[in-house]
Amino acid sequence: MASIKLRPWPFGNRIVKLHWFGHVRLTKGNRWRITVAFEDNQNIELINYPIGLLPILRIGQYYQNGQALISQATGSIDIAHIRDLSDGHTKNSLDICRRFNYYLYKRAELIKQNIWCFQSKGIYYYIPHIELVRALFAKNKVLANALLRPNGLVYLLDHEHYNNRQAILDFSREIPASLINDDFVQHFSWVYFITEIRNSFESVQTNVYAQAATNYGLAFGQAIEVIVPKLLNSDWVVRGKRINQHVLIYELLSFSASEFPVERIDYSHKSIKRRVYCNNPKKKRISKGKEHTFEIDGEDKNQAREETHQPVVESEATQMVFTNSPEINRIAKYDQQINQGDSYTSKQGRGGAALIAASIDESITGGSVQPIEFKTLEIAYERDGFGLEDFYEMIKCLEEMHQEIILSMNLVNLPLGRKFSWLPDGRRRVCAIVRVKWARGKVNYILEIARPDQRSLSTLIVQFTRTINRENEEKAIHELLLNLVLNSGNWPTEWLRKINHVKLRHTDMEPSHWAERVYEKIR
Repeated sequence: MASIKLRPWPFGNRIVKLHWFGHVRLTKGNRWRITVAFEDNQNIELINYPIGLLPILRIGQYYQNGQALISQATGSIDIAHIRDLSDGHTKNSLDICRRFNYYLYKRAELIKQNIWCFQSKGIYYYIPHIELVRALFAKNKVLANALLRPNGLVYLLDHEHYNNRQAILDFSREIPASLINDDFVQHFSWVYFITEIRNSFESVQTNVYAQAATNYGLAFGQAIEVIVPKLLNSDWVVRGKRINQHVLIYELLSFSASEFPVERIDYSHKSIKRRVYCNNPKKKRISKGKEHTFEIDGEDKNQAREETHQPVVESEATQMVFTNSPEINRIAKYDQQINQGDSYTSKQGRGGAALIAASIDESITGGSVQPIEFKTLEIAYERDGFGLEDFYEMIKCLEEMHQEIILSMNLVNLPLGRKFSWLPDGRRRVCAIVRVKWARGKVNYILEIARPDQRSLSTLIVQFTRTINRENEEKAIHELLLNLVLNSGNWPTEWLRKINHVKLRHTDMEPSHWAERVYEKIR
């Protein structure tokens, strides 16, 4: 599977945490950059990265050598029901982070960021404007770059029409063919055709330009500010930090939207072609595939080339839930010749390099750097989540009852490879991973697999005694989950014999009792 390596990276091989975000600014080469703050041994380092990276940047995520450690993130999981997201107010980072003892290292750029504050069922929630923009809108490079461009959404269409709950979208060549699927089309339609959502998207650009007019210009740097849409009766799953009745949200993992406003979407793109068959010799390309690592090139002088079929890097997805599913149709605009002769003409391919310089800036004619895209969205129609709600409550009880341990939790997709990687309704199956750290240095992991299909699979508690840091723990967890998938959804007994582990059956799902059973096994 393809992965991303960030450059520049001043931390060597040390493990650092993405701590906070700073301003967005326009470079001399007319490229938008966003400041990312990394925490390294109780120090902070600010680095400017292309805005196109926003879909995969998450607060509390750990990194090593420029690559994200997917299973390693701070915070715990919370569930919220939001009656009206727009019913709230904005405060700056300093006012809110002080409440959570979340230190911003006296950096003015971090302190001045905006946080949206709202209340639901007696709980007070705080989400950075940047995270709200990332989760709702910036689900790929194309939309992330469009955020700060005047009329950014219009630029992505050659033609559109909407009438009587039917929509026609003709996407421009700006959008790579490898990105366009039903999920992308539905999300784009949600942003484009719902007036309030579209106004919210476009407010990011207008607010940045309005600030720049009175605050030293676009090159100086401006805080992201968004007009928050209503988003009525939305169910949220978040990762964050909770203190009593207050929750600071690091990442919005899942949210439900209102009923989809379109019943039918017909979309076209220059890559969608009608097949025309002929009797010419078939073409066959022989190539050795590799798992590529794309090294992000942030230099102004290097331009991304125009390329219809860009590589797409899959990252942990934000799940967007609708109550209704529109009919989505691909419309072919051109013909494609398909050879069906009896002979082959072969072309030998090299398979490409393992490390490739890549760009997530807007592509231009004459560019030379490999452009890439991101897939960080999953559309669903099941509002009941992954069936992990009882597990979240158990972890919350465990944290409240035993404050001598430090817990952090994250959700990750299971590796692909077998039917078990997917839920029956077509969603990727996920695993909740809880890192338990004791004052004396001992570390345990609690793994709970999503089982909305009532699959019989125990909670697993493991201790990787031979690992020496988070990178090794990350590799061990990935290997464990891969073996789980390849073993058709059963914990791999032979593999587990190599490590300290305990399986805990789901005999008592009452949160406090379950928490005590887990504590007995980890202490």
